[in-house]
Amino acid sequence: MSEPNQLARFERAVLPRLDAAYNLARWLTRNDHDLTDQGFPLVGGRLDYINDRPVAALVYRRQQHFINLLIWPSAHGSEKAKTEPAPRQVYHLLRWTTSGMTYWAVSDLNERELKEFVQLAHNQTSPTATP
Repeated sequence: MSEPNQLARFERAVLPRLDAAYNLARWLTRNDHDLTDQGFPLVGGRLDYINDRPVAALVYRRQQHFINLLIWPSAHGSEKAKTEPAPRQVYHLLRWTTSGMTYWAVSDLNERELKEFVQLAHNQTSPTATP
């Protein structure tokens, strides 16, 4: 296989993932997402893919439970400030859209505490929140 073909394959396979990771890192450093003082420390983050779309996944902890906060750009005109529950077996899923971004909070944490987390996260991501 020739070198230009290998480079083209590399560019198609790797560069979009690096660009997505760079955008995630830039977004994370631009925003303060630590909720430690409220009992939800930020313990990690990763880049996931849902339906071939890069998705930021922030991982928070509440006691022995983890909360995954998935974030991606929303479709144009899909602003919903209201949080919608979407129960899934033993997990709870709460979702909302604001400021052009879609948020899903997923955890096995009890619903009351997950709603508390979502309210805190929503307050940080609302247009009136200060970064």
